[in-house]
Amino acid sequence: MRLTDDVTALLTALAEHGVDLYIEAPLWEALQLAGIPEGYPQMRLGGETPYGDIALSLGGDGTLLRAVHKLRDVELPIWAINCGHLGFMTEMEPQEALHHLDDLLAGQYDIETRSLIDVSVAGEHVGTALNDLAVQKRETGSIIKIRVDLDGNLLAEYAADGLVVSTPSGSTAYALSLGGPIVTPQCQTLLLVPIAPHTLNMAPLIFPDTSVLTMRVSSLHPTFSIVIDGNLRVYDCGVEIVARKSDKRAHLLRLSHKPYAQVIREKLLWGRDLR
Repeated sequence: MRLTDDVTALLTALAEHGVDLYIEAPLWEALQLAGIPEGYPQMRLGGETPYGDIALSLGGDGTLLRAVHKLRDVELPIWAINCGHLGFMTEMEPQEALHHLDDLLAGQYDIETRSLIDVSVAGEHVGTALNDLAVQKRETGSIIKIRVDLDGNLLAEYAADGLVVSTPSGSTAYALSLGGPIVTPQCQTLLLVPIAPHTLNMAPLIFPDTSVLTMRVSSLHPTFSIVIDGNLRVYDCGVEIVARKSDKRAHLLRLSHKPYAQVIREKLLWGRDLR
């Protein structure tokens, strides 16, 4: 995270507006190392932590993903301030946020809900993704085969380096780099995008988010990896992987009211002639 004077100014302004701030312990320590003034109590997310009204995410998209995972069970609105690089899902820069504090405290904001994917392996829930789930090979010199069933019916057996199951939010992440389409967050869909498929007739698929995907991996290597929003786990081949829409949602606080078309133009340079 890029800790700047703007972050200090934002935290100070919130405190001056009478907002009670509680800083998560790892961030609190980073703030002290950066010389940001003390005075904010620490807290640890999880368990029976007394959550507030709004969570403030200071960082990039990775920080927001971690915040969503930690707050999944309480579904607290998250105001994501970009202190990273691209920050596609973040709301605004710290300096811009300073000009919206009155609107925030007056409750003049929207809450944008984002769908999540629940992932289970061998019948055990192992994670929830805001962006995506990637099933990947571990042996670089060979491919894996992934049998995919859609709602209990055989879809295909993919011979590839892996597969990505993505939400609409994740369509601008790993899936986009694999040639997948951009899907607006309001769409109630899931995406299935192959990673380097060893065939010419395997293209990205979009299907209703009421669908359930079941996958099994076979490989010359005894194990494969699953990456859930950047968190890697290793499993033995042959176990059943199930991906389905979660009953939980991520709630992103929006003050800027930017249309999605403007976001992709500004942050992805969509449609711009770069010749």
